[in-house]
This record gives sequence, C-alpha cells and structure tokens, in this order.
Amino acid sequence: MTPVATPFFFYFLSGIAILSAIIMVTKINPVHSALALIVTLLASAGLYLMLYAPFILCFMQAAFSSCSCL
Repeated sequence: MTPVATPFFFYFLSGIAILSAIIMVTKINPVHSALALIVTLLASAGLYLMLYAPFILCFMQAAFSSCSCL
C-alpha cells in the first residue's frame, strides 16, 4: 500500500508555489506581488521540509528574507 498523504501534499504545495509565482509576476500592485512572493517562499519551504533538507530550508529563508528587507 502506497502512502497517499505525501504525493497529495507535494502536488498541493507545488500548485500553490506555481500559482503564487504567476500571481507575483502578473500583479501590478507591489504589495500584492510581495504577498505572493511570501506565499511562494512558504510553499517552497514546505517542499524542502518534505525533502528532509533543513539546511537548504534555513539558508533559503535567511537569504530571501534578508534580500527582501533591502
């Protein structure tokens, strides 16, 4: 019997990441684009957690959060 939850969450987080990335590029309002960027980063963080890669997760979150503060 194969696990059902793992593929479901993978496709769910991938869909959210792709959809929010498209929204981030197409919105004209910079606030909406920044909110879509946050959703994209959180979805990709969830994907890194599913891969059991906490170092990449921490590095990515630290790098992108410091860059977006500038």
